[in-house]
Amino acid sequence: MKHYCLNCGHELIDNQLLCPKCNHCIITDIVKSQSNNDLTSKVSESIGSVLSAQQIEANTQWTKYRCGKYGLAGHGFAAEDANVLNDIIWGKEVELSGRDNSKNGADRVVDGQSIQTKYYNSAEASVNAGFNSETGIYKYEGQVLEVPKDQYEDALSIMRKRISDGKVEGVSNPDDASKIIKQGDVTYQQAKNIAKAGNIDSLVFDAKSQTVTAMSSFGISFVITAGLGLINCNKNKDDVDSVLQNAFLQGLKTGAISLSSGVLTMQFLRTSFGRNFAATLTRHFHGEVNALRTTNTGKVLIDKIATTIQNKPLHGAAARSVTTKFLRTNAIGNIVLLSVITLPDMYRCFIGKSISRPQFFKNLIVNSTSITGATLGAFLGSTLGPLGTIGGGLAGGLASGWASKMIADKISQDDSEKMQQLIEVALMQLCHDYLIQNEEEFNRCIEYIIKNKEISSDFLRAMYSIGVDDNNDELRVQIAYKKLDYWFSVVARQRNIIDGERQIIKITDDMVWDSINNLNDTNNTNNSL
Repeated sequence: MKHYCLNCGHELIDNQLLCPKCNHCIITDIVKSQSNNDLTSKVSESIGSVLSAQQIEANTQWTKYRCGKYGLAGHGFAAEDANVLNDIIWGKEVELSGRDNSKNGADRVVDGQSIQTKYYNSAEASVNAGFNSETGIYKYEGQVLEVPKDQYEDALSIMRKRISDGKVEGVSNPDDASKIIKQGDVTYQQAKNIAKAGNIDSLVFDAKSQTVTAMSSFGISFVITAGLGLINCNKNKDDVDSVLQNAFLQGLKTGAISLSSGVLTMQFLRTSFGRNFAATLTRHFHGEVNALRTTNTGKVLIDKIATTIQNKPLHGAAARSVTTKFLRTNAIGNIVLLSVITLPDMYRCFIGKSISRPQFFKNLIVNSTSITGATLGAFLGSTLGPLGTIGGGLAGGLASGWASKMIADKISQDDSEKMQQLIEVALMQLCHDYLIQNEEEFNRCIEYIIKNKEISSDFLRAMYSIGVDDNNDELRVQIAYKKLDYWFSVVARQRNIIDGERQIIKITDDMVWDSINNLNDTNNTNNSL
């Protein structure tokens, strides 16, 4: 049977209730639409990407992991980074003094102790690296020599002999070798693995190094979600416990995404393609940073950003180099992050068919815009320090995300909004079937539905996928009807019921006597006339 859209007159196909031309529902709005695009989580993940890029540039030497001939020398830098990370995890005070490449300078200072890291393919080679090849004298006076974990015992024996031979100035007791040789936290093979992509050791290292960033993303997401939830607590009929629980789960999700995207970024940077791509971005951002430094404001901005990243004053060429590398790494991190958060939508669109293609591209635009806005805001806010990075990222991400969402909504309606319109049809049918005739009962039904979170994003996607092949809106309404039917029955059972035969007789008796009295009153009135 033919039927038409009441708004524009467009002919609808069988079982179709929503007009594809104007998205007009055949009934008026009853419940407010539910937003499924959680911008707060996307912004938190974007800030996590910024913090991850800062961590990668400040605390790792990934560009040197395969810098030697045939890539055989990079594991030494990987070993330094792995041992530094473990020191930081154990709460030690670490100063990365070796990044200035000073001759015979310590690679790092841990709790006041200068450390020189040497990772070679044998204990003898690792110990020999600490001695002058011409004089044979230990050249790192006042520093301990850190060797691979699996070479420690042999290195001690070799150092004892060197002390006995008088090759370590100021030390005569061979037993003091344990004060000079330090056991590294990773083996020689593990250091080689960390310098490469796609193995357990490098994945474990990346996961450990990205944990701090993931925890930051978790905290940011938790605070925002909990804050908004508490503000709207009464409106959404939620209690404090459920708000905090939801914020905790949202924080875990955000932290997991930040962790996975950070690990994937570091793994990508170890590949040949990743290095070449990074080199291309470096050249691009080098020109952008140089152009920015042509103004006094730009120079101040670059210097402050570099100082924040490295946590020490930087100016001129050094600041330009640090900022360029940070922008490069952050751009790669954002691309990886966008891929990670887009992958589920891609699956739902092209395989699961639980969202439409317009919805997929709409989500992609909003996500990429919010990530870009958060990055720009964090970039500008970093001049004010770590809190400025977070605050700027929040402001930039939320503003750009909301703006792009508003523009996208003008162009295309969300799948979720269409499904909610069909839920409204189901609500009308339920009201009719359960004889819901007053606003108080209807509001109680809606309160139960909201409190028990029956209309979730997963349910809305399920509704869409059920009728996607033939655009069967009536089937979608049936699904919504069955989903919400229980709560209408709960409200219906709360109505006052007649208690037994005595009440029936009493009510009937009262009605009969009232009728008789009314009839007598009428007759008396007529007789008096």
